[in-house]
Amino acid sequence: MRGLPHEYQELDPAVRRETVEHPTVPTPGILYLPPRGDPEVALLAMHPRADFSRHYMAPHLVAAGYAFLGAPTRYLNNDADALHERLLVDVAASVAWLRARGFKRVVLLANSGGGSLFAFYLAQAGRRPAGRLGMAPSGDRVPLAETDMPLADGIVLLAAHLGEGMFMLERLDASVVDEGDPIAVLNAAELADLQTGDQVHVADASLDFHAHRVTATVEVTRSAEPPSPPSTVP
Repeated sequence: MRGLPHEYQELDPAVRRETVEHPTVPTPGILYLPPRGDPEVALLAMHPRADFSRHYMAPHLVAAGYAFLGAPTRYLNNDADALHERLLVDVAASVAWLRARGFKRVVLLANSGGGSLFAFYLAQAGRRPAGRLGMAPSGDRVPLAETDMPLADGIVLLAAHLGEGMFMLERLDASVVDEGDPIAVLNAAELADLQTGDQVHVADASLDFHAHRVTATVEVTRSAEPPSPPSTVP
């Protein structure tokens, strides 16, 4: 029986596996090791919502002499509630665990959604604690300033996702004129004019303006709400 597209189909029985428990994640990860000896370098793969504990690169990396940790996050299979700012705490726990396990170098294998996740992590981990984000765009408070966020020694981009923000921006409807009026849109001819020839940049500008309108609406709505209480979730 074949598994998911990102999962390996066969694994050398001699490969050693260890279950990895994290305090912030209810589902354990799996550490893969060569049959003999502990390597100096470990690669880490994570995805905001998918389970990379059986990642297709695991057999190849172990065969090449590396250790590999496939670790889930607290939002496994939960796209609706996934808060990326809070996911960084899970990444930090995985990197810290590999350091404590004794690996001299930790490299992030940024595959698919792990691309934007790990890039976000490195951007925040490279800041002084006081300069890290304290609140997500949703208004939820996040404890990045209080979290130990060790830097990795490298990152490998493998079919990396650009991020949900870029994904959503590219899929905004350029025909929308007023988000408050469901029928206030450009007609087919007007939209075609924006999307052809030299007017392509006009369509891009329309999307960008649309994105700013949506963002402004969200910010106004959020500012009218009472502030979120301090989060009790790490």
